Parts: sequence; structure tokens; C-alpha cells
Amino acid sequence: MKINTRGKNITIIGGSGGMGQVFGKYFKKHGYNVTLYARNENNLREVAEKLDVKYEVELKSSVINADIVMISVPIHSTEEMIKKVAPLMKQDSLLFDITSIKEPICRLLSTMSEKYPINCLSLHPMFGPGISNMKNLIIILAFIVFNTTTAFYIPKGTMHGPVIWKKFEL
Repeated sequence: MKINTRGKNITIIGGSGGMGQVFGKYFKKHGYNVTLYARNENNLREVAEKLDVKYEVELKSSVINADIVMISVPIHSTEEMIKKVAPLMKQDSLLFDITSIKEPICRLLSTMSEKYPINCLSLHPMFGPGISNMKNLIIILAFIVFNTTTAFYIPKGTMHGPVIWKKFEL
């Protein structure tokens, strides 16, 4: 099944880091409009130019129009960033993290999806930033919460094509 990702906007928080760059390349390759956000503006600009994607220096501006927001920050900053980002997101958008610690993050994502009209996933990639491509790699889907108006289709063989993000009404 071919999923149309053209025109879909994804923001990667922590986009100048290793995993942010891996996913930035992946999503760009599959037709997403990628925006990176990170703390260090110089690194952010350099990585955005290297990947040929947009970047934002203001958190709110980076996520307000995003269909998908990926959290790719250090573990100790993940919860705080989720709390900052969730209220800024548009209705029916998707928030997901890739941190390796799941229990407190999944609890927080559940709270955020109850408090705001967003969908949440918690993923755990079984690889690091040193990979050359994502073909045949494993990502564990650890947690999923969808609001009552929208769901996202996750196709079989998720790492062989566009991963997530086909909306359909329930």
C-alpha cells in the first residue's frame, strides 16, 4: 500500500542530534516537510542545511502547524519537552518519542492525550545514529493512545516505506 505523505509536516525536536538526523533523512526521503528544532542554533542551522530541510529557533513556531512531532532529546529532558510541546500542537496531530525509558513517558503521553486533542505513540528504535539506512531495522511500538476522532494506520513492514501517518476517521 502506497501512503501519500506529500505535504505532511513533521517537526523533530532534538533534530540536530544523531537520531534526529537519522529520522530527518528518513522522513524527507519519504516526502514529508521536515522542520528541525534544537537548543543550539548554530548546530541546528548546520544540520538543516546538510539535510536540506527547514529549521525553527522558536519551539511554538516549530510545532504549531506540524502533523507529527517527534521528541528526540536526551532522556533527562524528554518529560519536560513533552509537557512543553503537547499544549502547542494542533488537534488530531501525532506526538511520539523515541527515548529508551518507557514507563514514565507512556504514563505522561496518556495524560497528554487526555488533556489535549492529540494522538501519542512511544517508540523504541533498536538501533542508534550510526546506521546507514533504516531498511530491515526494528522499531518497537511500546505505547499507543489515539483520541476519539482520528487514528493512524501503521502498515505492515513499517521500515520499508513511509512508516506511519495515514489518517482515517473512526
